[in-house]
Amino acid sequence: MGLANSMLSAGAFGEGVNWAQAQEVGMSLLISPVFGFLCAGMLLLVLKMLVRNPALFTEPEKGRHRRSGFGPSLSSPAPG
Repeated sequence: MGLANSMLSAGAFGEGVNWAQAQEVGMSLLISPVFGFLCAGMLLLVLKMLVRNPALFTEPEKGRHRRSGFGPSLSSPAPG
């Protein structure tokens, strides 16, 4: 909004922008995804150490579909 306002008024371009605040927002937009990725990676490694079920970390068998139990079944008729 500050840039659009400076285009419409006779003032210098970018005069109505709080550049310190814009820099803080920009840095948070850069740092936040990196921080989340690192936390997710650490959580995965911790769970791999604590949960000793190798079936969780292997790919499923080919041609075998497992249902999670959530949502409607595609093979059952529609109600009503």
